[in-house]
Amino acid sequence: MAVHKYKANDMGEEFFATDKANDMEEFFAALEKEIKKLGKTIANLCEKCEYKEAQYYRWKQEKGRIPKKAVLRFATALALFENEVKAQKPYNKLPGTDRIDYVINRLLSAAGYPATSGAAENLIWDRVDSDRESWTLGYTDVSGWIWSSDKNWDQPEGDVVDYAELVGRLLGLRTKWKYADSWSTLFGLLRTRAIDAIGPFMIEAPRRLFDCRFAEQCAKDKVHITGLGPKELASLRPKPLSFDKIPRDKNIKVTYIKDEIGHTAAKLLPGVDLIEAANSKEAIGNVKKESKGKNVCIFLSEEMTCKSIAKGDDDVLVIRIPALKQLTAAITFAFHRNEPEFLSATNDAIEILRQSKMYVDTMSKETKESEEARSDE
Repeated sequence: MAVHKYKANDMGEEFFATDKANDMEEFFAALEKEIKKLGKTIANLCEKCEYKEAQYYRWKQEKGRIPKKAVLRFATALALFENEVKAQKPYNKLPGTDRIDYVINRLLSAAGYPATSGAAENLIWDRVDSDRESWTLGYTDVSGWIWSSDKNWDQPEGDVVDYAELVGRLLGLRTKWKYADSWSTLFGLLRTRAIDAIGPFMIEAPRRLFDCRFAEQCAKDKVHITGLGPKELASLRPKPLSFDKIPRDKNIKVTYIKDEIGHTAAKLLPGVDLIEAANSKEAIGNVKKESKGKNVCIFLSEEMTCKSIAKGDDDVLVIRIPALKQLTAAITFAFHRNEPEFLSATNDAIEILRQSKMYVDTMSKETKESEEARSDE
């Protein structure tokens, strides 16, 4: 649900305005999922709330919003049903009552109304803690880290996948994956809680704190920022290739992927023209297209991504960025800003793995091979 601002309906009840004023699918899907999980029916729900069943289906079919008082009655009914179905005597006779704030806020949010008190916290955690089944991690293609499988978009490949699923097992959860076609889409899924977290390939950056909160570092070492330039830079001396050795008569352009770590790094390089890209394919296309005559275009990202791309593309070369050598960042999970309980639980799992010396691998395959060859000499 794309949230813009508060409005008021004809009854004076405040709600979030969305792109589609009649888009109530999220509310009814959430409500009916809860009903089914409790083994109840729409008829049971309407009877408990003292509504005619026909009224329920009119709300579902009409374009207007469901009244807020109806949302609150439905939430209360669900809590009472849960008391009946899930009571654990004598330990907990009222499990539904204990989590009624979660049910109310979940349904209010889905119906377009604001939470009962400020920003709703721990909505995902309360659901996961209740179901104890799975968590859904979002991802987008990141060269060297994680990428979509040719056979199954819901089962990505990459070393971080194994690490994430291990964290899930420590939490007692099966890991599901949801693909996003860009970083911007991925952050949108997180903001709307359409995913539970972003997998452990996220790089901490201050500008991202507006969108999420980061777990503890999952990798043993932090990552460095580097670049990719056109193959024509191979004539530069000395080696390795370095950004500060590009001839001064060149007009330098820098391309980056929107909302990726290179987006932050690019802002720190003075005197360059910036070109935004939606994904790595577009960014590399910019490097090749813009590097003509007196122009040189450099793609900024973290080291493993750049090395992975360069390995499969002979037209680009890895280039060091000395001005950014002090800029390092941690690799980790990212959570919705208002999910402190889930963040804390994940940090506990990360600490267990850290004590077992298990980390996300930040070294590219080719770098590991060169390190192994060096140790054998």
